[in-house]
Amino acid sequence: MMKYGLLTYFGSSYCNFGDYVQSLAIEYLYLEVLKIPKDQIIYMSQEELKSYDGEPMVLPYSYVLAFLLDAGHKKAEISEKITVVFLGASLEFATLYNAYPIENFLAKGRGYHDLFLRYSPIGCRDNFTKEFLQNAGISAYLQGCITNIFPFREEKEYKKVLLIDVPAEILRKLPDDILQNAEILSNASDLAGLSYKENFERIRRQYAYYRDHAALIVSSRYHVVTPCNAMGIPCIFIKRTLDKHVKDIRLDSLHPEIQVVWDDDFSAIDFNKKVERSKEFYALKQRIETLACSRIQTAAVLQENARYIYEFFKPRIDWFTQMPNADVSYKKRLSVYIRKYHGTSKGKYFIWGAIKLLCDGDTVGLVKLIEEVNPDLEFSGWIDTYKTGFLAKRPIYSPGDFELRERDFVVVAAETAASSALKCFSERGYGKERYLILANMMATQDDVEAQLKERAARS
Repeated sequence: MMKYGLLTYFGSSYCNFGDYVQSLAIEYLYLEVLKIPKDQIIYMSQEELKSYDGEPMVLPYSYVLAFLLDAGHKKAEISEKITVVFLGASLEFATLYNAYPIENFLAKGRGYHDLFLRYSPIGCRDNFTKEFLQNAGISAYLQGCITNIFPFREEKEYKKVLLIDVPAEILRKLPDDILQNAEILSNASDLAGLSYKENFERIRRQYAYYRDHAALIVSSRYHVVTPCNAMGIPCIFIKRTLDKHVKDIRLDSLHPEIQVVWDDDFSAIDFNKKVERSKEFYALKQRIETLACSRIQTAAVLQENARYIYEFFKPRIDWFTQMPNADVSYKKRLSVYIRKYHGTSKGKYFIWGAIKLLCDGDTVGLVKLIEEVNPDLEFSGWIDTYKTGFLAKRPIYSPGDFELRERDFVVVAAETAASSALKCFSERGYGKERYLILANMMATQDDVEAQLKERAARS
């Protein structure tokens, strides 16, 4: 009997819930639309994709493509027992984080070339990826994000404003009535010690909380605003500093009702905007759902539905095509800091956050940028709370094991470590010349309360 796969673990205890919410959408597709019996559904780990040797399985895949790459970033591999149905392929990690040279995605014998040819046509989350694959001779179509299929929630009054992974500096731009009803949350967490099922249920409860309480959501997470907008929650999408690519390809298939803040300019934002439950939105949900379910049907059915989705997003795609290149502010901040404090120095430096996404093999993007300003500075290694060993041939130190000499400094690149790093520097008495917080400092509930007190004092 054919089995249906569903990923419920993604290889790390510290996870972005956005990976899991796509599994929630696929599970909804299985149980509520296709009426697949639960005993035919296999809940599995991303780590099992290559080694799986059970009954033949259909696996809808709408996740980060990097999960499919083997160690060494050479070739995407998956078990012969699994038939992959790509519902949301995206080159996001190549363009968004410069994690993997985009030309390697489809190099013969490397990347995803063989896998895409085998399982084409490829459903793509964004039009940029669709066109990239088509230009490479691979059949592809625009699917959009699978989380658009979530049903609308009950229409009633909701009161909470959920600020989910928003940079702290954004708070000063928010109106008083927004802050007074604000609750700070994160869409990422360490789920160490939990089983697959517990992981999944924890995240299911998280999104249920958004659905049942939010009058408005402000977030820097794509997979917060997209599924929540689908459920009928008004959403504002915040662009983060480390979204450092020239163009954010996620935006070309972002629902037009989701408002986007590029820096901290809220001048064009309507905080009272509601999600229109229009016939077009209902039709979009149905088309995405139908297309996902009909991959085994005829090419005519595929083309009809794919064309509808393309036409729905075409105004957004046209806008995206004409969008000017965004200023890569993090590069400027890094350059200004190096020139100001270490422009002629021969000291050493560390990067706080052993992040593979910063590396292309043994090449570290931040190191290249620093060398452009001062080639005499030496990269000594990484600082990380949760990792050990080496990355890009440089050692990884714990926060308690590194020492800075007089001319040494630290660049903090990990958002999750920014607060603890700042505390560490303060305890050691390091001045601003000894560190640069390049990552965003995410807002806390204390920050909200501090903002409100400050405003009350001024009035």
